[in-house]
Amino acid sequence: MRVILVTGANKGLGLAVARAVLVAAPDTVVLLGCRDLVRGEVAVHQLETELGCQDRLLALQLDVTSQESVAAAADWTRKRFTSLAGLVNNAGATYLESARAVMEVNYFGAARVCEAFIPLLEDAGRIVNISSFGAQSHVENCSKAAQRLLSDPATPLEEVEARLLWPFLEIADNPDLDRQAKATGIARLDLVPPIPYPPIEVDGQPADWKEYIYGAYSLAKVCLNCLTLNLAKKYPRIGINACEPGVFKSDLSLSTLDKIGLKLEDFQDKLGPAATPSVVVARLLLEAGIGSGNLFGSDGLRSPLYRTRNPGEPEYDGTLPSIF
Repeated sequence: MRVILVTGANKGLGLAVARAVLVAAPDTVVLLGCRDLVRGEVAVHQLETELGCQDRLLALQLDVTSQESVAAAADWTRKRFTSLAGLVNNAGATYLESARAVMEVNYFGAARVCEAFIPLLEDAGRIVNISSFGAQSHVENCSKAAQRLLSDPATPLEEVEARLLWPFLEIADNPDLDRQAKATGIARLDLVPPIPYPPIEVDGQPADWKEYIYGAYSLAKVCLNCLTLNLAKKYPRIGINACEPGVFKSDLSLSTLDKIGLKLEDFQDKLGPAATPSVVVARLLLEAGIGSGNLFGSDGLRSPLYRTRNPGEPEYDGTLPSIF
């Protein structure tokens, strides 16, 4: 039996991915990585009742923001199963108490899980990092030079962190700066657009970088996409890709949209059921010939990192943006 781990799997997209994998691959055991083990056990019972998949589903306590928790989960997995066939970094959060907290879940957490579990992945194993169209929208509205840098596999991850991640956090979480000073400082960074993307309105006006907690999510996913490119180069024995799942009804999407005054219908061109991206993720985990170092859209087609591509639009051909 091959073993696949999905983080943030007790509800939403993570649970849908677990369901899709169990249906598509009867020879697979799925580990539901959950911060709250009780909720994880409830999710296990739900899927077992629905699919009759007893003995193929286990809840695994896993808090991606805790190095101790991630290490313990990896050690348990090694002792119980020896190896993994696949890993889905799905755990995510939007509005938290600080920009760093948003980064911890959406970027540092995924990096932490990869570092701990890659040694367990079999040759030809798979990793799928769950991205967001917000990352593409962020990059699309930067300069051409920034678009190139943030979508080029040759760009060192350390450069992205040094020029984007750390300067952003230094400003956003600086207690000595008021919101306007933070907004001004962030907007001056060379790898961010003038306002956070996707654009929102606050009090009827376009929001600027005073909404830095909102913007931190897309920025974290930009870093996650760059991590995907770098890991794909570093570990050629593994297929490592990202998936942008579009917009679908889930607790995370509904709570986030409610905070920013939008509805699912405002993203009609990206709207779809959770079953659609979950099937795409399952395919990226299970099918041969997928490749590595790519971003796939919710329709299963390859997408660029430097601009949005809506479902049904032509597949990305791999061309990087010209800076000349």
